[in-house]
Amino acid sequence: MGRQPCCEKVGLKKGPWTAEEDQKLVAFLLSHGHCCWRLVPKLAGLLRCGKSCRLRWTNYLRPDLKRGLLSDDEEKLVIDLHSQLGNRWSKIAARLPGRTDNEIKNHWNTHIRKKLKKMGLDPVTHQPVAASRAAHPEDPQQDPHCDGKASSQE
Repeated sequence: MGRQPCCEKVGLKKGPWTAEEDQKLVAFLLSHGHCCWRLVPKLAGLLRCGKSCRLRWTNYLRPDLKRGLLSDDEEKLVIDLHSQLGNRWSKIAARLPGRTDNEIKNHWNTHIRKKLKKMGLDPVTHQPVAASRAAHPEDPQQDPHCDGKASSQE
């Protein structure tokens, strides 16, 4: 059939993590390392799902994670890699030590994409917007005079 559920959801805590839970998880993982993520919550004394523990560690608690906005050099590297790889955020993150794929994707969508548009570049093709429109004239989303919806007068 399908995969087994990752845990029995009854009695598990959901929502934001507390500082105490973070400390328990970090202490356990630093002293024992991570084994099977399904076992970590029980062994660490947490009422959480193994997947939740894995994501919390991977995206927020790992000691090698960098915090804050990407530097100018990191942004340039993300733009170059995006032009080669597209939206393969995990492959891009592998080239930026200490950064997660989710963090890079969020930074792209909130900062870099807008920056490229202001520079007159299409964030998908990395080409000037006028050249991008000429390459796809039948695309209604590229046409500045069309809102992408079918006309009701047809």
